Amino acid sequence: MNRDWKSFKRVALMGGVLALGACSSKQYSDAPPTEDPQVFQGEGTVSQTEPGQLRFTLRADRLYRFDCTPVGMLGCKAQLRDGVTLEPIGAPWSSGTQVQHLTFFWKQATAGDVVLDIESASEQQPGGVFTYELRETQDDAGDALDQAVLQPVTDQQTSFNGFLEHAEDVDRWRFGVPANHTLAVGCTGPTNSVAPAFELIRPEGTSLTADRAAWFQSLGIRFLAAKTTGGDAIDLRVRVSGVYEANSVPYTCTVQDVGVDDFGDTPSEATVATVPAQLSVHFNYSSDVDVLAVDLVEGHAYQLLTVSAQGTPPFYIGTTVVNAQDTQRWPKLVSDDKGATFTAPTTGRYFLALERAWDGGIWKWEVPKTFTYKITDVTP
Repeated sequence: MNRDWKSFKRVALMGGVLALGACSSKQYSDAPPTEDPQVFQGEGTVSQTEPGQLRFTLRADRLYRFDCTPVGMLGCKAQLRDGVTLEPIGAPWSSGTQVQHLTFFWKQATAGDVVLDIESASEQQPGGVFTYELRETQDDAGDALDQAVLQPVTDQQTSFNGFLEHAEDVDRWRFGVPANHTLAVGCTGPTNSVAPAFELIRPEGTSLTADRAAWFQSLGIRFLAAKTTGGDAIDLRVRVSGVYEANSVPYTCTVQDVGVDDFGDTPSEATVATVPAQLSVHFNYSSDVDVLAVDLVEGHAYQLLTVSAQGTPPFYIGTTVVNAQDTQRWPKLVSDDKGATFTAPTTGRYFLALERAWDGGIWKWEVPKTFTYKITDVTP
Protein backbone atom coordinates (compact mmCIF):
# COMPACT_ATOMS: atom_id res chain seq x y z
CA MET A 1 0.00 0.00 0.00
CA ASN A 2 1.55 3.27 -1.01
CA ARG A 3 0.74 5.81 1.71
CA ASP A 4 2.21 8.71 -0.23
CA TRP A 5 -0.69 8.73 -2.64
CA LYS A 6 -1.72 12.35 -2.94
CA SER A 7 -4.20 12.43 -5.80
CA PHE A 8 -7.56 10.92 -6.57
CA LYS A 9 -9.95 11.83 -9.38
CA ARG A 10 -13.72 11.80 -9.31
CA VAL A 11 -15.28 9.11 -11.47
CA ALA A 12 -18.51 9.31 -13.42
CA LEU A 13 -20.00 5.83 -13.27
CA MET A 14 -21.39 5.03 -16.75
CA GLY A 15 -22.21 1.94 -18.74
CA GLY A 16 -20.67 -1.04 -17.05
CA VAL A 17 -18.02 0.93 -15.18
CA LEU A 18 -18.23 0.67 -11.45
CA ALA A 19 -15.05 1.88 -9.88
CA LEU A 20 -12.22 4.32 -9.61
CA GLY A 21 -8.93 2.51 -9.15
CA ALA A 22 -5.95 3.07 -6.96
CA CYS A 23 -2.68 1.47 -5.96
CA SER A 24 -3.00 -1.55 -3.71
CA SER A 25 -1.08 -4.65 -2.77
CA LYS A 26 -4.33 -6.53 -2.14
CA GLN A 27 -4.57 -9.97 -3.70
CA TYR A 28 -7.93 -10.88 -5.19
CA SER A 29 -9.48 -14.28 -5.68
CA ASP A 30 -9.90 -15.74 -9.14
CA ALA A 31 -13.11 -16.21 -11.13
CA PRO A 32 -15.44 -19.14 -10.33
CA PRO A 33 -13.60 -22.50 -10.47
CA THR A 34 -15.83 -23.79 -13.30
CA GLU A 35 -13.73 -21.85 -15.81
CA ASP A 36 -10.30 -20.31 -15.86
CA PRO A 37 -10.21 -16.55 -15.23
CA GLN A 38 -9.17 -14.33 -18.09
CA VAL A 39 -5.73 -12.84 -17.59
CA PHE A 40 -4.01 -10.47 -20.05
CA GLN A 41 -0.48 -9.20 -19.53
CA GLY A 42 1.86 -7.20 -21.69
CA GLU A 43 3.70 -4.00 -22.46
CA GLY A 44 2.75 -0.88 -24.40
CA THR A 45 4.17 2.44 -25.55
CA VAL A 46 2.85 5.98 -25.23
CA SER A 47 4.18 8.63 -27.62
CA GLN A 48 3.95 12.39 -27.34
CA THR A 49 1.10 12.42 -29.86
CA GLU A 50 -0.60 9.02 -29.55
CA PRO A 51 -1.81 7.03 -26.56
CA GLY A 52 -1.08 3.36 -26.16
CA GLN A 53 -4.19 1.48 -27.27
CA LEU A 54 -5.15 -1.96 -25.95
CA ARG A 55 -8.06 -4.13 -27.17
CA PHE A 56 -9.56 -7.02 -25.16
CA THR A 57 -12.41 -9.46 -25.76
CA LEU A 58 -14.18 -9.88 -22.41
CA ARG A 59 -16.91 -12.00 -20.86
CA ALA A 60 -20.29 -10.73 -19.69
CA ASP A 61 -21.20 -9.98 -16.07
CA ARG A 62 -17.62 -10.12 -14.78
CA LEU A 63 -15.62 -7.84 -12.52
CA TYR A 64 -12.31 -6.86 -14.12
CA ARG A 65 -9.22 -5.32 -12.57
CA PHE A 66 -6.67 -3.38 -14.65
CA ASP A 67 -3.18 -2.56 -13.39
CA CYS A 68 -0.85 -0.15 -15.17
CA THR A 69 2.78 0.41 -14.19
CA PRO A 70 4.57 3.22 -16.07
CA VAL A 71 8.22 3.06 -17.05
CA GLY A 72 9.83 6.41 -17.82
CA MET A 73 6.65 8.46 -17.43
CA LEU A 74 4.90 9.96 -14.40
CA GLY A 75 1.85 7.83 -13.65
CA CYS A 76 -0.80 6.22 -15.83
CA LYS A 77 -4.02 7.65 -17.21
CA ALA A 78 -6.58 5.25 -18.74
CA GLN A 79 -9.79 5.72 -20.71
CA LEU A 80 -12.14 2.77 -21.26
CA ARG A 81 -13.96 2.75 -24.63
CA ASP A 82 -16.60 0.69 -26.39
CA GLY A 83 -14.87 -1.79 -28.68
CA VAL A 84 -17.17 -1.01 -31.65
CA THR A 85 -17.98 2.70 -31.46
CA LEU A 86 -14.87 3.74 -29.51
CA GLU A 87 -17.11 5.98 -27.44
CA PRO A 88 -15.71 6.58 -23.94
CA ILE A 89 -17.28 4.60 -21.10
CA GLY A 90 -17.18 6.78 -18.02
CA ALA A 91 -14.53 9.30 -17.12
CA PRO A 92 -10.80 8.50 -17.37
CA TRP A 93 -8.88 7.12 -14.40
CA SER A 94 -5.58 8.67 -13.40
CA SER A 95 -3.00 7.76 -10.78
CA GLY A 96 -1.82 11.35 -10.65
CA THR A 97 1.93 11.99 -10.56
CA GLN A 98 2.59 11.05 -6.94
CA VAL A 99 2.03 7.32 -7.46
CA GLN A 100 3.49 5.31 -10.30
CA HIS A 101 0.93 2.53 -10.26
CA LEU A 102 -2.74 2.73 -11.30
CA THR A 103 -5.40 0.14 -10.47
CA PHE A 104 -9.07 0.34 -11.34
CA PHE A 105 -12.09 -1.97 -11.58
CA TRP A 106 -15.17 -2.18 -13.74
CA LYS A 107 -18.10 -4.54 -14.19
CA GLN A 108 -18.38 -5.76 -17.79
CA ALA A 109 -22.12 -5.94 -18.51
CA THR A 110 -22.01 -7.66 -21.92
CA ALA A 111 -19.60 -9.92 -23.78
CA GLY A 112 -17.50 -8.25 -26.45
CA ASP A 113 -14.53 -6.01 -27.16
CA VAL A 114 -13.36 -3.04 -25.13
CA VAL A 115 -10.50 -0.66 -25.81
CA LEU A 116 -8.25 1.01 -23.26
CA ASP A 117 -6.34 4.15 -24.19
CA ILE A 118 -3.28 4.62 -21.97
CA GLU A 119 -1.54 7.97 -21.55
CA SER A 120 0.95 9.51 -19.18
CA ALA A 121 -0.59 11.16 -16.12
CA SER A 122 1.71 14.15 -16.67
CA GLU A 123 1.57 16.49 -19.66
CA GLN A 124 5.15 17.50 -18.86
CA GLN A 125 6.33 13.93 -19.50
CA PRO A 126 3.86 12.63 -22.11
CA GLY A 127 5.75 9.64 -23.52
CA GLY A 128 7.03 6.37 -22.15
CA VAL A 129 6.52 2.65 -21.71
CA PHE A 130 4.02 0.87 -19.49
CA THR A 131 3.35 -2.69 -18.43
CA TYR A 132 -0.16 -3.90 -17.71
CA GLU A 133 -2.26 -6.73 -16.39
CA LEU A 134 -6.01 -7.19 -16.88
CA ARG A 135 -7.72 -10.02 -15.04
CA GLU A 136 -11.10 -11.25 -13.89
CA THR A 137 -11.47 -10.89 -10.16
CA GLN A 138 -14.00 -10.96 -7.34
CA ASP A 139 -14.90 -8.62 -4.51
CA ASP A 140 -12.57 -9.22 -1.57
CA ALA A 141 -15.38 -9.18 1.02
CA GLY A 142 -19.16 -8.94 0.82
CA ASP A 143 -21.67 -7.04 2.93
CA ALA A 144 -24.13 -9.88 3.67
CA LEU A 145 -23.98 -12.00 6.81
CA ASP A 146 -22.76 -15.05 4.91
CA GLN A 147 -20.23 -13.03 2.90
CA ALA A 148 -18.14 -11.76 5.81
CA VAL A 149 -14.50 -12.81 5.57
CA LEU A 150 -12.89 -14.16 8.74
CA GLN A 151 -9.70 -12.40 9.79
CA PRO A 152 -7.39 -13.60 12.58
CA VAL A 153 -6.90 -11.39 15.64
CA THR A 154 -4.33 -11.69 18.43
CA ASP A 155 -3.05 -9.62 21.34
CA GLN A 156 -0.53 -8.08 18.94
CA GLN A 157 -1.44 -5.47 16.36
CA THR A 158 -1.74 -6.99 12.89
CA SER A 159 -2.85 -5.45 9.60
CA PHE A 160 -4.66 -6.52 6.46
CA ASN A 161 -5.50 -4.75 3.20
CA GLY A 162 -8.80 -4.25 1.44
CA PHE A 163 -10.24 -2.38 -1.52
CA LEU A 164 -13.56 -0.66 -2.05
CA GLU A 165 -13.91 -1.25 -5.76
CA HIS A 166 -16.80 1.14 -6.40
CA ALA A 167 -18.88 3.82 -4.75
CA GLU A 168 -21.49 1.41 -3.35
CA ASP A 169 -19.08 -1.31 -2.28
CA VAL A 170 -19.17 -2.44 1.35
CA ASP A 171 -16.64 -4.87 2.82
CA ARG A 172 -17.41 -6.96 5.88
CA TRP A 173 -14.69 -8.64 7.94
CA ARG A 174 -15.29 -10.94 10.93
CA PHE A 175 -13.24 -11.47 14.10
CA GLY A 176 -13.57 -14.04 16.84
CA VAL A 177 -12.90 -12.48 20.25
CA PRO A 178 -13.02 -14.27 23.64
CA ALA A 179 -15.64 -13.27 26.22
CA ASN A 180 -15.01 -9.99 28.06
CA HIS A 181 -12.18 -9.08 25.65
CA THR A 182 -12.08 -5.87 23.65
CA LEU A 183 -11.51 -5.71 19.91
CA ALA A 184 -9.83 -2.54 18.64
CA VAL A 185 -9.78 -1.76 14.92
CA GLY A 186 -8.57 1.22 12.91
CA CYS A 187 -8.76 1.63 9.12
CA THR A 188 -6.74 4.13 7.13
CA GLY A 189 -6.50 5.09 3.48
CA PRO A 190 -3.55 6.15 1.35
CA THR A 191 -3.49 9.69 2.80
CA ASN A 192 -4.77 11.49 5.90
CA SER A 193 -7.60 12.99 3.86
CA VAL A 194 -8.66 9.93 1.84
CA ALA A 195 -9.87 6.93 3.81
CA PRO A 196 -12.95 4.77 4.26
CA ALA A 197 -15.60 4.91 6.96
CA PHE A 198 -15.70 1.93 9.30
CA GLU A 199 -17.95 0.57 12.03
CA LEU A 200 -18.01 -2.38 14.43
CA ILE A 201 -21.26 -4.35 14.41
CA ARG A 202 -22.65 -7.63 15.63
CA PRO A 203 -23.10 -10.22 12.87
CA GLU A 204 -26.88 -9.69 12.90
CA GLY A 205 -26.33 -5.96 12.31
CA THR A 206 -26.50 -4.24 15.71
CA SER A 207 -24.03 -1.34 15.76
CA LEU A 208 -21.44 -1.43 18.55
CA THR A 209 -19.70 1.82 17.64
CA ALA A 210 -20.48 5.01 15.84
CA ASP A 211 -19.78 4.92 12.10
CA ARG A 212 -16.61 6.95 11.75
CA ALA A 213 -14.68 8.23 8.76
CA ALA A 214 -10.97 7.73 9.38
CA TRP A 215 -10.01 10.75 7.31
CA PHE A 216 -9.77 12.57 10.65
CA GLN A 217 -6.86 10.30 11.56
CA SER A 218 -4.36 13.16 11.57
CA LEU A 219 -6.52 14.81 14.25
CA GLY A 220 -6.62 11.78 16.47
CA ILE A 221 -8.90 9.02 15.21
CA ARG A 222 -7.02 5.77 15.39
CA PHE A 223 -9.27 3.01 16.60
CA LEU A 224 -12.84 2.06 17.24
CA ALA A 225 -13.26 -0.63 19.85
CA ALA A 226 -16.00 -2.80 21.35
CA LYS A 227 -16.17 -5.41 24.09
CA THR A 228 -17.68 -8.86 23.73
CA THR A 229 -19.71 -10.07 26.70
CA GLY A 230 -20.35 -13.64 25.64
CA GLY A 231 -17.45 -14.23 23.27
CA ASP A 232 -19.52 -13.66 20.15
CA ALA A 233 -17.99 -12.62 16.85
CA ILE A 234 -17.65 -8.95 15.94
CA ASP A 235 -17.87 -7.72 12.35
CA LEU A 236 -16.04 -4.75 10.86
CA ARG A 237 -17.99 -2.98 8.12
CA VAL A 238 -15.96 -0.77 5.78
CA ARG A 239 -17.59 1.49 3.21
CA VAL A 240 -16.80 4.48 1.04
CA SER A 241 -16.76 7.69 3.04
CA GLY A 242 -18.70 10.60 1.63
CA VAL A 243 -16.32 13.21 2.94
CA TYR A 244 -13.87 13.11 0.07
CA GLU A 245 -14.13 13.13 -3.69
CA ALA A 246 -12.83 9.69 -4.57
CA ASN A 247 -15.41 7.00 -5.19
CA SER A 248 -13.09 4.19 -4.20
CA VAL A 249 -10.00 3.66 -2.10
CA PRO A 250 -7.58 0.99 -1.04
CA TYR A 251 -7.36 0.73 2.73
CA THR A 252 -5.41 -0.94 5.50
CA CYS A 253 -7.02 -2.04 8.78
CA THR A 254 -5.07 -2.64 11.97
CA VAL A 255 -6.70 -5.00 14.47
CA GLN A 256 -5.88 -6.10 18.01
CA ASP A 257 -7.42 -8.05 20.86
CA VAL A 258 -6.78 -5.50 23.61
CA GLY A 259 -7.50 -8.13 26.26
CA VAL A 260 -9.75 -8.53 29.29
CA ASP A 261 -11.40 -5.39 30.63
CA ASP A 262 -9.36 -4.19 33.61
CA PHE A 263 -12.32 -3.14 35.77
CA GLY A 264 -15.99 -4.08 35.71
CA ASP A 265 -18.61 -1.85 34.13
CA THR A 266 -21.26 -1.98 36.90
CA PRO A 267 -21.33 -1.73 40.73
CA SER A 268 -21.88 -5.49 40.98
CA GLU A 269 -18.57 -5.96 39.11
CA ALA A 270 -16.72 -3.18 40.94
CA THR A 271 -13.12 -3.54 42.10
CA VAL A 272 -12.66 -2.65 45.77
CA ALA A 273 -10.00 0.02 46.38
CA THR A 274 -8.67 1.14 49.76
CA VAL A 275 -8.09 4.87 50.28
CA PRO A 276 -5.47 6.21 49.69
CA ALA A 277 -5.25 4.49 46.33
CA GLN A 278 -3.42 4.95 43.08
CA LEU A 279 -4.51 2.79 40.14
CA SER A 280 -3.79 2.39 36.45
CA VAL A 281 -7.07 2.73 34.56
CA HIS A 282 -7.35 1.73 30.92
CA PHE A 283 -10.35 2.61 28.75
CA ASN A 284 -10.56 0.00 26.03
CA TYR A 285 -13.26 1.70 23.96
CA SER A 286 -14.97 5.07 23.75
CA SER A 287 -17.90 4.19 26.03
CA ASP A 288 -15.96 2.03 28.50
CA VAL A 289 -16.86 2.55 32.18
CA ASP A 290 -14.62 1.28 34.99
CA VAL A 291 -16.25 1.05 38.43
CA LEU A 292 -14.39 1.16 41.75
CA ALA A 293 -15.87 0.51 45.22
CA VAL A 294 -14.50 2.64 48.08
CA ASP A 295 -15.44 2.98 51.76
CA LEU A 296 -15.65 6.65 52.75
CA VAL A 297 -16.15 8.44 56.07
CA GLU A 298 -18.88 11.00 56.70
CA GLY A 299 -17.64 14.58 56.45
CA HIS A 300 -14.28 13.63 54.99
CA ALA A 301 -13.13 15.27 51.77
CA TYR A 302 -11.56 13.09 49.08
CA GLN A 303 -9.56 14.29 46.14
CA LEU A 304 -10.20 12.44 42.86
CA LEU A 305 -7.27 13.15 40.60
CA THR A 306 -5.95 12.11 37.18
CA VAL A 307 -2.23 12.14 37.88
CA SER A 308 -1.15 11.88 34.26
CA ALA A 309 -2.88 11.50 30.93
CA GLN A 310 -1.79 10.89 27.35
CA GLY A 311 -2.75 13.07 24.45
CA THR A 312 -3.29 16.69 23.56
CA PRO A 313 -5.63 18.36 24.33
CA PRO A 314 -5.57 16.81 27.81
CA PHE A 315 -7.66 13.77 28.53
CA TYR A 316 -8.61 12.85 32.05
CA ILE A 317 -10.91 10.61 34.04
CA GLY A 318 -14.39 11.91 34.76
CA THR A 319 -15.86 10.49 37.99
CA THR A 320 -19.53 9.85 38.75
CA VAL A 321 -20.08 9.00 42.42
CA VAL A 322 -23.00 6.72 43.36
CA ASN A 323 -23.99 5.66 46.87
CA ALA A 324 -24.38 2.01 47.76
CA GLN A 325 -28.17 2.18 47.56
CA ASP A 326 -28.01 3.73 44.07
CA THR A 327 -30.39 6.40 45.33
CA GLN A 328 -28.07 9.37 45.01
CA ARG A 329 -25.67 10.30 42.24
CA TRP A 330 -23.09 13.03 41.99
CA PRO A 331 -22.69 13.71 38.24
CA LYS A 332 -19.40 13.38 36.44
CA LEU A 333 -16.76 15.35 38.32
CA VAL A 334 -13.92 16.95 36.40
CA SER A 335 -11.21 14.75 37.89
CA ASP A 336 -8.46 16.20 35.70
CA ASP A 337 -4.88 17.06 36.66
CA LYS A 338 -6.25 19.59 39.18
CA GLY A 339 -8.61 17.05 40.65
CA ALA A 340 -12.11 17.20 42.03
CA THR A 341 -13.10 17.05 45.69
CA PHE A 342 -15.97 14.92 46.99
CA THR A 343 -17.21 15.15 50.59
CA ALA A 344 -18.99 12.03 51.81
CA PRO A 345 -22.44 12.88 53.27
CA THR A 346 -22.56 9.62 55.25
CA THR A 347 -20.17 6.85 56.17
CA GLY A 348 -20.43 3.86 53.89
CA ARG A 349 -19.58 2.34 50.54
CA TYR A 350 -19.59 4.42 47.40
CA PHE A 351 -19.04 3.49 43.79
CA LEU A 352 -16.84 5.59 41.51
CA ALA A 353 -17.85 5.17 37.89
CA LEU A 354 -14.85 6.26 35.81
CA GLU A 355 -15.11 7.38 32.20
CA ARG A 356 -12.67 8.89 29.77
CA ALA A 357 -13.28 12.63 29.50
CA TRP A 358 -11.79 15.38 27.38
CA ASP A 359 -11.66 19.09 26.80
CA GLY A 360 -13.38 18.70 23.44
CA GLY A 361 -12.59 18.08 19.82
CA ILE A 362 -12.40 15.08 17.55
CA TRP A 363 -9.62 13.58 19.70
CA LYS A 364 -12.26 12.02 21.97
CA TRP A 365 -12.47 9.08 19.58
CA GLU A 366 -8.85 8.09 19.98
CA VAL A 367 -8.96 4.93 22.08
CA PRO A 368 -7.64 3.03 23.97
CA LYS A 369 -6.15 5.32 26.61
CA THR A 370 -4.41 4.61 29.92
CA PHE A 371 -4.49 6.94 32.93
CA THR A 372 -3.22 6.98 36.49
CA TYR A 373 -6.03 7.70 38.96
CA LYS A 374 -5.46 8.77 42.57
CA ILE A 375 -7.89 8.86 45.52
CA THR A 376 -6.67 10.75 48.62
CA ASP A 377 -8.29 11.84 51.88
CA VAL A 378 -7.61 15.60 51.97
CA THR A 379 -9.78 16.47 54.99
CA PRO A 380 -8.34 19.60 56.70
